[in-house]
Amino acid sequence: METPNTYTTDHIFRESLLRNILESLKRLQTTAAMSIPQQESGHANGDYVINYPNIGLFGVFDSVGSLKNEDSSTPEPAQLAAELIHLLITNARVQGTPISCEYLQNIVKKISRHIVTKYKSARETTVTILVEESLEQDPNRHQKIYIVNAGDSRAYLFRNGQLRHLTLDQARGGTLTFPIEESNQRFEQEQLDGSFATLSAKELLEEQLLLAEANSGTELKNYINSQSQGSTIERIKATKMFELFMTRNWVRNCIGNKKTPVEPTVTELIVLPGDLIVITSDGVHDNLKESQITQIISEGNLMNPHNLAGALIYGASLVSKDPNNDNPRASQDDMSVFIKRY
Repeated sequence: METPNTYTTDHIFRESLLRNILESLKRLQTTAAMSIPQQESGHANGDYVINYPNIGLFGVFDSVGSLKNEDSSTPEPAQLAAELIHLLITNARVQGTPISCEYLQNIVKKISRHIVTKYKSARETTVTILVEESLEQDPNRHQKIYIVNAGDSRAYLFRNGQLRHLTLDQARGGTLTFPIEESNQRFEQEQLDGSFATLSAKELLEEQLLLAEANSGTELKNYINSQSQGSTIERIKATKMFELFMTRNWVRNCIGNKKTPVEPTVTELIVLPGDLIVITSDGVHDNLKESQITQIISEGNLMNPHNLAGALIYGASLVSKDPNNDNPRASQDDMSVFIKRY
């Protein structure tokens, strides 16, 4: 009588499971997710960071405003939105649904409608997520990712020592928001040798870069004065910049907004080996200027996202607790960072 083949389906399943576990562990080594609540406030963390390498989903959510009537039965909006997006992306992976700009826009709108309908007293939340088009790691094929944004958290690309914005703040001022008809404008690679094509909405990006590096409203007032002898257009632009700085945290485009339906922007990007995608809540980039974020990353170990994330939060925390209260950028807030290395 023949000995039955011992290499059964059970063995195949176990080997497949082991490969998946090892692949997930490998992916985790290239990502970091870190979040701390506002220092000495005693309140729960209103931020929520997700890190799901097994489905290619990562990002930062930041609750907006205060809970009406202290309704403790209403879930934190950041966590609620994050869990719903996790569920929908998981279903998409299982069912083989193609990931696209349109699909990602639609699920964010769907989640926002659900929260507005089911949770009457819920706060709003910003969302900035990274979604990988494919989970397959093909060395002969460049990885495509999507950056989805609604609100004032930010996504950056760090490449060849330079930090580039992948999102524009969507604040009450409005100028920093993509026009809806341009919401699918893409960052396109001119070459695959490390060069980075500028955003089509170039003027909007220039405004955000100035705000990101400004020390204070006073600095922008000086900028306005320097333009006083310029053209009418230059004076109007300078004045608008000051208004935007003073209202930069008045978020108007977010999940759960009961007055205005959310209009998320989605950016496609081809990532190259060595690229870092960095996502921060406003608690980080309000306290740190653009040059400081760049310096912290440049001086850190690019192969260790955990150390980089910790250094960014530590740096932002030091500024937020400025004992002399003479730093105009100092802001007490929850702080979150996500970093992915490719």
